[in-house]
Amino acid sequence: MATLMKNEIRDEIKVTIVDGLLNEKGKLGYKDDDKIDCILPDYSIID
Repeated sequence: MATLMKNEIRDEIKVTIVDGLLNEKGKLGYKDDDKIDCILPDYSIID
């Protein structure tokens, strides 16, 4: 939905929508965000 209706969501809810993959540093706007698509999930938290 966020990909198909991003303009409507942005206008209605007033949020920031990041387009595309998270495969570049700084795409989320945080100073310490990394290439999110390259990070392995931490499955140890699932018990």
